[in-house]
Amino acid sequence: MKAAIFSAVLIALPHTVLAQSLFGFGGPEKPVQCGVDPEEKQWRQIVIRQLRERTPRLALGPGTVIMRFVVDYAGRITKVDFSKFENNAQALVAAGVITALKLPPPPESVERQCRSFEQSFRFH
Repeated sequence: MKAAIFSAVLIALPHTVLAQSLFGFGGPEKPVQCGVDPEEKQWRQIVIRQLRERTPRLALGPGTVIMRFVVDYAGRITKVDFSKFENNAQALVAAGVITALKLPPPPESVERQCRSFEQSFRFH
């Protein structure tokens, strides 16, 4: 029974956590501070402005859609995930807004973790 529980825990753990906990590799990663560099601040403001400009004012009923997405080094949207949505129509509208963004490439100084965004859409 203990072996089954241990195996289930090993399967559920992310591989980096597993390697660190079993073998002691690495240490805690240094936290990355996003938006410190002026170039990065300006780029993030462009992303936020485009999101605000492209958000439609549709009456799809009350609800919230929360999405996460990553911007690659070419300015393309990648890895879009839904954290929460209440109906498919709202989710499709939110996905359309995110995938329609035409962003400039981020400055080279922007860390990978700082190219990740979470956006909430509230429908009324």
